[in-house]
Amino acid sequence: MRCSTGWSPLSTSSGPEPAAPEVLLAQLSAAIGKHDTLAQLGSITCPTLVFGAKMDVMVPGFASEEIAAAILGAELTMFETGHGCMVEEMDAVNARISSFLASLG
Repeated sequence: MRCSTGWSPLSTSSGPEPAAPEVLLAQLSAAIGKHDTLAQLGSITCPTLVFGAKMDVMVPGFASEEIAAAILGAELTMFETGHGCMVEEMDAVNARISSFLASLG
């Protein structure tokens, strides 16, 4: 499997090159103020696990709290790291997902 950057899971490099600052700024500009689905989250009726990260600069912790509060019965788990918490705290994330799924029966 290859992604569009040419990175392959079989390669010995650590992954694709980081995005240039202007690319990240363009992504943020496109999202800020234009992508607001908070009001629609109340229509979610299935069990929901929301992750947040205390050091996340892309999705601040308060935003994860808002998302979880907007979904009836959602469970919020806050991690200590940043936006890459699923990699930075892989064992904790996997354990949390496993316990959430087990609670569903």
